[in-house]
Amino acid sequence: GDVYKRQVSTQSTWDIIIMEKKEIPLIPGKEVEETKTPMIVIPKRRPSGRTEMEKLQSGLEFINKYLSTDPTLKAEYSLVDEAKLMEAMQNGILLSKLINFTLPGTIDEKTLISTLPLTNYQKIENLKIALAGATLIGCASSVITPHMILQGKSTLVISMIDQLRRVYELQELTKTPELAALAEKGESLDDVYKLLPEKLIIRWLNFQLTKAGVSQKIVDMGKDLQSGELYLHVLHQIDPKKCSLEGIKESDNKQRMNIVIKNAVDIGVRYTINIDGLITGNKSMHMFFCCILFNANNGLKSPAEGAQQLLFNLHNNQQAHNLSLIHI
Repeated sequence: GDVYKRQVSTQSTWDIIIMEKKEIPLIPGKEVEETKTPMIVIPKRRPSGRTEMEKLQSGLEFINKYLSTDPTLKAEYSLVDEAKLMEAMQNGILLSKLINFTLPGTIDEKTLISTLPLTNYQKIENLKIALAGATLIGCASSVITPHMILQGKSTLVISMIDQLRRVYELQELTKTPELAALAEKGESLDDVYKLLPEKLIIRWLNFQLTKAGVSQKIVDMGKDLQSGELYLHVLHQIDPKKCSLEGIKESDNKQRMNIVIKNAVDIGVRYTINIDGLITGNKSMHMFFCCILFNANNGLKSPAEGAQQLLFNLHNNQQAHNLSLIHI
């Protein structure tokens, strides 16, 4: 039967999906606990403007980031192209570990068959567990079957891994203690933590613009950011030594956005981004780029130790998770 009961509420760019867990263990060996209703925030579908090659590159970047934390797997897998990626996905082990890296504790790794080599039957059992985990955290994996992965059907797998990276980046967004700096008068840290990702990012951008002495404020992420000028002001405020304002003089919008991307890379962003999506005002593209930028270098000061601990406790005790899948 269905694992979730869906209730949909529409708010501008975002569909708020309230998912209520039933008493059905979704993953073998993992109990479904009684929790408060989690909230998953999913942007409405829109044309993507991203190529499969860009999604593949994003997926490889993400997996290699994970592999750098796991020396054992890093020695086992060398992911340099699509063929090697699909080969690595076939036993279900790397995919399951990647899902747990995205959202820790999603899959009980003790249920995986890990003694290599695996038979096809064992691979399928592992892949069932992995795909159930991907579904649990909101990735659109329901159309993917273990047999598709074994047959090397790469398009859906690459899209799923790309989505996992989005979930990861948005989870990281809510973990940083520097969020305390964004609390407005009369707000608690809890109030800041409960903001939808889009509102949180807009508040952060406007916070940096105010500090930079820029009077214009961001209301519509697509429309207000597509020229790149406000990005240049934000990046200069974060790191004036590495990010100059020279790009504002650039008359060509695409060249100006190229300067934005170069500045972002210079302060730590590691992500393959589609510039055309940014200059055409794709809100989802801007949202995810801003999340990557925030996690790489947000330019906020760390709060006092007490406030930092409070935010940490809020994050760990909060039962409602604001996840966001950005279908770019």
